Amino acid sequence: MTDAETRVIWTCRELSTGDEIEAKYKDRVIHRGQVTEVIPQLELFWIIDTLTGGPKLLDTAEFAIFRVPLAEIPGKPDTELTQ
Repeated sequence: MTDAETRVIWTCRELSTGDEIEAKYKDRVIHRGQVTEVIPQLELFWIIDTLTGGPKLLDTAEFAIFRVPLAEIPGKPDTELTQ
């Protein structure tokens, strides 16, 4: 499995509050932000979108969802490398 494959989110059950994600459509980032709430029964989740500055409700069926590694989050230390 490649690094990119391990970042793919297939279901809301793989998400937790605080996760940083990117939502892509046709390989273009449409939304990016921190997960604030997960509704696994409906495959929906809320983020605070860093591209628009506001909350956004996302559907896992509508976008390709990817977990953003800590090293790619501006202003956040990469704790995985420092431990």
